[in-house]
Amino acid sequence: MNNISVVIPAYQAEDTICRSVKSAFNIGSSLFEVIVVDDGSTDETCKIVEKLAVSSSKIKLIRQNNMGRSAARNTGFKAALADWVMFLDADDFLFPGDYEKLVGFADDKELGLLVCKYLKSGEEAFEIHDTNDALSNVVIMESAKLKRIMVGDHCRCDVPEFSGYELNAAWARLYRREVIAEAANCLGASLAPFPLGLRFSEDRLFNLEYLWMLENEHVGFVPFYAYCWDIGNSSTCSRVRPRDVDSLSLFASVTRELEKRSVFSSRDRDLVLSREFIEQFKRAAQMSRDNPEISAAWIEEFDSAWLKENLKEFPSDCLGVNGQWGIIAKILAGGHLGFAFNAYTAISMIKAQVKRAITK
Repeated sequence: MNNISVVIPAYQAEDTICRSVKSAFNIGSSLFEVIVVDDGSTDETCKIVEKLAVSSSKIKLIRQNNMGRSAARNTGFKAALADWVMFLDADDFLFPGDYEKLVGFADDKELGLLVCKYLKSGEEAFEIHDTNDALSNVVIMESAKLKRIMVGDHCRCDVPEFSGYELNAAWARLYRREVIAEAANCLGASLAPFPLGLRFSEDRLFNLEYLWMLENEHVGFVPFYAYCWDIGNSSTCSRVRPRDVDSLSLFASVTRELEKRSVFSSRDRDLVLSREFIEQFKRAAQMSRDNPEISAAWIEEFDSAWLKENLKEFPSDCLGVNGQWGIIAKILAGGHLGFAFNAYTAISMIKAQVKRAITK
């Protein structure tokens, strides 16, 4: 049965789009369509996809003005017709497998979501490759429990079955199209499927919205390597820029709106925002040592009152294995962003000195 739509957002992807599109056919007979949404590319991306489409009517190209990855994914989803949807980035690719058995298993068990394993480019899988073996080792979890873990109400390290899975990404997963459609109808085009305008962590919010829609349904974790994240070509690992604070401010606004829509409780919203803030802070603090404009932009955007109002509680798993980020978290929650940047620099220098002393 042809019951999987693959959605590929693409922007300036001429070097990788051919590999990505061709890999979608690794799904086999379950593949219904490959929808490539070109997000205003000025390179050869469209021409490459058009050439590929000559060989298969399953390949569909949609063009739009540059509006960002979330908008491209949303456009692709609106065009999708299959029962199940997979999102594939234009610089990554899918591994072969019996995907028909995957969705058949999900249908038989009435699962709302399948989460598969992934590899980074250059890594090797030392575990299960075969789909049949993978399906005999599926871990099934209540969607509400997974949502609690993603929010930060539980420590992920207490759940050993998560090894090898990416909890936040939209890739390496099989979603029910009807559930995504329900979320979009309920939350509106600016919030769902993917919240518009975010540069980071739109996947995390999309997944949390999806789990909210699932309510009491179940999720299957399948130890099958379905996806390769080509981190060397990844557009999601781009450099930190001073204007990234705009995206973080928007993230705060989106989470506030999701709280109003009952996707999050007040505490959930605090945890989700605090996680995002400290994760982005780590990147900004590291890069601001070479580019002071980054820390200056942060200090201008987030004043003491904002920090105190929004950073009330941090998930324990984002504070480091030994809680080494706890000090920074307390400084941030106290409203002292400039001091937090200075503290990060001091702590980094001490760590570097200790490392040099140990290696001598």
